[in-house]
Amino acid sequence: FGVSFGHTVGNSVALGASYEFADYGSTDTRYKTGEYYNGVFDSYYEDSESDEVMNRHTGNTLRGVSTLKLGAEFKPAPEVAVRFGYNYVSPMYKKNGFKDGSLASEASYYSSATDFTNWEATHRVTCGIGFQLDQFNISAAYQYDTQKGYFEPFVSWTDFDNPSDSNIADVKKIEKKRHQLLLTATYNF
Repeated sequence: FGVSFGHTVGNSVALGASYEFADYGSTDTRYKTGEYYNGVFDSYYEDSESDEVMNRHTGNTLRGVSTLKLGAEFKPAPEVAVRFGYNYVSPMYKKNGFKDGSLASEASYYSSATDFTNWEATHRVTCGIGFQLDQFNISAAYQYDTQKGYFEPFVSWTDFDNPSDSNIADVKKIEKKRHQLLLTATYNF
């Protein structure tokens, strides 16, 4: 669900804010149960079941995500707009969340990836300028995203009876930063 608010000040300033929420912890993972003939499932979409084991793990690992978007636009002249924005997206995974490839789950049996990154919140800043000339519009924008997380190449496994047989992954703190320049041109008929 989401809510948004907007307000204008005269003819030259526009302000906006929005909030969105998505509950990933209640995701229903399903797997196909139809018969398999000549490389194709019959009843491809109709025959499926909830993967109860995976759904319990999802409920324990994922959570609701909040997204906050703030923006402002200033028009120093009728044909010029200067824009600024900020987005915050909360983490999807709980702090101690991880991908458990050892689950006795149909969905886990089909998975081939072992690595996992528990990403923290995303922060995004934007600024831009737009020009309107009759029916032609051109906008340029800069966007910067940053996000930190913890990378695991595979799920650690501890053998309590024989600790030397344990397989422990080194968790690495990582950070991604992304800079983008965006250009949009439109023509209105």
